[in-house]
Amino acid sequence: MLDTLAWRRIEGAVTLVAQSGRREEFTLCFIQREQQVLMLHRRKPPHQGMWNGVGGRLEPGEEPLQGCLREVAEETGLSLRQCRFGGVVGWSAPGAPLAGRMFVFLAEAGPGEPRPCAEGELAWQPLPWVLSSPEVVSNIRIFLPPMLAGECAQLWHFYYVGEALVGFERQPLAAVPVGCSNPW
Repeated sequence: MLDTLAWRRIEGAVTLVAQSGRREEFTLCFIQREQQVLMLHRRKPPHQGMWNGVGGRLEPGEEPLQGCLREVAEETGLSLRQCRFGGVVGWSAPGAPLAGRMFVFLAEAGPGEPRPCAEGELAWQPLPWVLSSPEVVSNIRIFLPPMLAGECAQLWHFYYVGEALVGFERQPLAAVPVGCSNPW
């Protein structure tokens, strides 16, 4: 059961609108520098003790790109020049309604180094480690490679029993304009 998204046009640009109801909505950004990714070793739930991208909860009325840029600035002190939208990752128990979703992005790091973060330890990790380590949140090794390969934005739905990933579905976001152009 994949979730749906609404798109609207504003001044000729396509914008993804988070239509949440009561589910949790987040952003997650994978900031790259050469063959490394800036990862956060989380001090608090969810995924406490695991390495994850940089991001956080969307504020009411906040667009995903705005939330991504805000969270990256708050958590790292880095100011991103641009982000590439990679898709939407949702999760639930099998057969249950969607519990939450996150809008995922890729970005190239600009100059400077991240500052210390209250959420956890920030570190540049080698890309092969990010895609294979059991210390990294389990669904990242599934949804990140297509993003890195430049595939069109995808809609992902991951199924969990407790903390265990038991399955997933994937489909292209049909609403992304032809040619996989970035909606931002």
